[in-house]
Amino acid sequence: MRLKVHSNEEAHGLKLNLYPEGSKDKSSQGLLFANLQENGKVQKGEGQVLDFVAQRAGTCEFKCAKVWGIHDGRMRGKLRAN
Repeated sequence: MRLKVHSNEEAHGLKLNLYPEGSKDKSSQGLLFANLQENGKVQKGEGQVLDFVAQRAGTCEFKCAKVWGIHDGRMRGKLRAN
């Protein structure tokens, strides 16, 4: 899968829940990244492409990892893998 992220404001970070919603099995991630440390950092005016493999079906949440304003709570979404 591929997720494209862009920031027009300041540098942001993207925090992905690697396990599907409601999953009690934490032995294997639902989302697998080649290099998790490099994913999710988005600089102002630049795009970031997050490449990953959905290993398990389900819905994973993502949100802004840099909370610094009152509207950051709205900067979130869900990825669904079937």
